[in-house]
Amino acid sequence: MSGAKLCVLLGELGLEGADALDPDSFEWPFQYEDARPILDWICSSLRPSNVLSLSEVSQYEQFVAEGKLLEGEDLDFAYDSISAFSTRRDNQEAVFGAEEGLKEIR
Repeated sequence: MSGAKLCVLLGELGLEGADALDPDSFEWPFQYEDARPILDWICSSLRPSNVLSLSEVSQYEQFVAEGKLLEGEDLDFAYDSISAFSTRRDNQEAVFGAEEGLKEIR
Protein backbone atom coordinates (compact mmCIF):
# COMPACT_ATOMS: atom_id res chain seq x y z
CA MET A 1 0.00 0.00 0.00
CA SER A 2 1.06 3.53 -0.57
CA GLY A 3 -0.01 7.13 -0.46
CA ALA A 4 -0.65 6.98 -4.19
CA LYS A 5 -3.11 4.10 -3.79
CA LEU A 6 -4.84 5.94 -0.96
CA CYS A 7 -5.20 9.06 -3.10
CA VAL A 8 -6.64 7.03 -5.97
CA LEU A 9 -9.10 5.42 -3.58
CA LEU A 10 -10.18 8.79 -2.19
CA GLY A 11 -10.85 9.92 -5.75
CA GLU A 12 -12.89 6.79 -6.48
CA LEU A 13 -14.92 7.42 -3.33
CA GLY A 14 -15.82 10.88 -4.59
CA LEU A 15 -13.75 13.05 -2.27
CA GLU A 16 -13.92 16.59 -3.58
CA GLY A 17 -10.48 17.82 -4.53
CA ALA A 18 -8.94 14.34 -4.58
CA ASP A 19 -7.30 15.09 -7.91
CA ALA A 20 -5.30 17.87 -6.23
CA LEU A 21 -3.94 15.62 -3.46
CA ASP A 22 -0.20 15.01 -3.39
CA PRO A 23 0.38 11.27 -2.95
CA ASP A 24 3.81 11.91 -1.42
CA SER A 25 2.17 13.76 1.47
CA PHE A 26 0.22 10.57 2.29
CA GLU A 27 3.26 8.30 2.51
CA TRP A 28 4.07 8.98 6.17
CA PRO A 29 1.22 6.95 7.73
CA PHE A 30 2.38 3.90 5.80
CA GLN A 31 5.74 4.10 7.56
CA TYR A 32 4.21 3.14 10.92
CA GLU A 33 3.86 -0.58 11.43
CA ASP A 34 0.91 -0.12 13.81
CA ALA A 35 -1.03 1.90 11.23
CA ARG A 36 -0.39 -0.42 8.29
CA PRO A 37 -3.17 -2.97 9.03
CA ILE A 38 -5.93 -0.35 9.10
CA LEU A 39 -4.54 1.41 6.05
CA ASP A 40 -4.35 -1.89 4.18
CA TRP A 41 -7.94 -2.66 5.17
CA ILE A 42 -9.13 0.78 4.06
CA CYS A 43 -7.38 0.53 0.71
CA SER A 44 -8.57 -3.02 0.04
CA SER A 45 -12.12 -2.82 1.41
CA LEU A 46 -13.65 0.57 0.77
CA ARG A 47 -15.45 0.98 -2.54
CA PRO A 48 -18.05 3.44 -3.82
CA SER A 49 -20.64 0.67 -3.39
CA ASN A 50 -20.08 0.46 0.38
CA VAL A 51 -19.55 4.13 1.21
CA LEU A 52 -22.37 6.66 1.45
CA SER A 53 -22.55 9.27 -1.29
CA LEU A 54 -23.00 12.93 -0.38
CA SER A 55 -26.71 12.72 -1.25
CA GLU A 56 -27.10 9.60 0.93
CA VAL A 57 -25.39 11.36 3.85
CA SER A 58 -27.71 14.31 3.37
CA GLN A 59 -30.75 12.02 3.30
CA TYR A 60 -29.54 10.24 6.46
CA GLU A 61 -29.08 13.56 8.26
CA GLN A 62 -32.59 14.56 7.21
CA PHE A 63 -33.97 11.30 8.62
CA VAL A 64 -32.14 11.95 11.90
CA ALA A 65 -33.47 15.50 12.10
CA GLU A 66 -37.03 14.31 11.42
CA GLY A 67 -36.79 11.43 13.89
CA LYS A 68 -37.47 8.86 11.17
CA LEU A 69 -34.69 6.40 12.02
CA LEU A 70 -35.69 3.11 13.53
CA GLU A 71 -33.66 2.08 16.55
CA GLY A 72 -33.68 -0.60 19.21
CA GLU A 73 -36.83 -2.68 19.49
CA ASP A 74 -38.55 -0.74 16.68
CA LEU A 75 -35.71 -1.65 14.31
CA ASP A 76 -35.73 -5.29 15.43
CA PHE A 77 -39.49 -5.52 14.90
CA ALA A 78 -39.29 -3.94 11.43
CA TYR A 79 -36.44 -6.27 10.45
CA ASP A 80 -38.28 -9.34 11.68
CA SER A 81 -41.44 -8.30 9.88
CA ILE A 82 -39.75 -8.30 6.48
CA SER A 83 -36.90 -10.76 6.85
CA ALA A 84 -36.88 -14.34 5.64
CA PHE A 85 -34.27 -14.91 8.34
CA SER A 86 -36.62 -13.94 11.12
CA THR A 87 -36.59 -16.09 14.20
CA ARG A 88 -40.38 -15.91 14.26
CA ARG A 89 -41.75 -19.06 12.64
CA ASP A 90 -44.99 -17.43 11.45
CA ASN A 91 -43.03 -14.80 9.54
CA GLN A 92 -40.79 -17.41 7.89
CA GLU A 93 -43.84 -19.35 6.75
CA ALA A 94 -45.44 -16.20 5.35
CA VAL A 95 -42.30 -15.25 3.40
CA PHE A 96 -41.64 -18.71 2.04
CA GLY A 97 -45.33 -19.24 1.36
CA ALA A 98 -45.38 -16.05 -0.71
CA GLU A 99 -42.36 -17.30 -2.65
CA GLU A 100 -44.13 -20.58 -3.38
CA GLY A 101 -47.18 -18.62 -4.52
CA LEU A 102 -45.04 -16.67 -6.97
CA LYS A 103 -43.63 -19.88 -8.40
CA GLU A 104 -47.16 -21.12 -9.04
CA ILE A 105 -48.07 -17.91 -10.87
CA ARG A 106 -45.09 -18.25 -13.20
